[in-house]
Amino acid sequence: AGLAANTAFHHDVFADYRATCRPNTLRRHDYDLRAFSAFLSSFGISRSAEALASDPAAWRGMTYGILVAFRRWLEEKGEATSTIKARVATIHQYCKLAGPPSQGAGVLSAGDLAAILSVKGYNGKAARNLDEERTRRAIPTRVGHKKAVFTAITARQAEQLKRTTTPSPPPQRIPRDHDQLLAARDALMFCLFIEHALRCGELVGLNVESIDLDRHTLSIYSEKTHTFNVHQLQEHTEAAARIYLEQFGRDAGPLFEGYQGQRISPRAVNKRVGVIGQLLGFTKKRLSPHDLRHFFTFDALEHGLPLD
Repeated sequence: AGLAANTAFHHDVFADYRATCRPNTLRRHDYDLRAFSAFLSSFGISRSAEALASDPAAWRGMTYGILVAFRRWLEEKGEATSTIKARVATIHQYCKLAGPPSQGAGVLSAGDLAAILSVKGYNGKAARNLDEERTRRAIPTRVGHKKAVFTAITARQAEQLKRTTTPSPPPQRIPRDHDQLLAARDALMFCLFIEHALRCGELVGLNVESIDLDRHTLSIYSEKTHTFNVHQLQEHTEAAARIYLEQFGRDAGPLFEGYQGQRISPRAVNKRVGVIGQLLGFTKKRLSPHDLRHFFTFDALEHGLPLD
């Protein structure tokens, strides 16, 4: 009975782990495992990302040398050092699940697992040296559109963002109610980012009920930290909220919606902030929601708010 229970545990260890992960974490893991699957495929080894995420046997034969080769493969493809570090960490996690009992399924030995975990990503000076070396060899140090550093904005630009939104939409044969809300919606979004330092995920998770105009409060749930906070509504945010909610005409449900009447996505918010940023002159470096959170932090420190 004990052996049967152990065998059942080994089969479920991957599923048990993934059941405790947040959706964003699982998406990141799957993305990293797809990259590892593509690397193995380039050497004639067939391991699907789905198998790597669920089947301990897919990790049979894994060694530290394979992980070193994977890391080098990512370097030559021009992946950012932060991406390389994250992908190596993902491989570490799934090798632990395939490692010796009781934490793992018993596919990898303790010695193999220890050697694999000794292969690390890059931090600090090592990461800078790697990027300099890749630059000398004309290899990119970042792929995709994600920025290496945040876009700095001034207090004047922040005030402009809170008051300026996109131009009125062009006339259409059939006007859409959603378009008529854009100016008021954008103003409230920027106020929430700039005056309340919301994360993008916190903003899209807001409901109409999150804003209490009678008590002048904003209730926020942070999925990242699993905490609930109540903010005193700041001046521009409260004014923008009154205008938007009056036009929105609802007393429940998602505070911000897309064209299909569903809760707006973080991707859509990022794109919207970038578009408005371009209209206001942020053309060399794209403006993102997290840039506004950076502004709030540094502005607060510069005006004497204690760090704690």
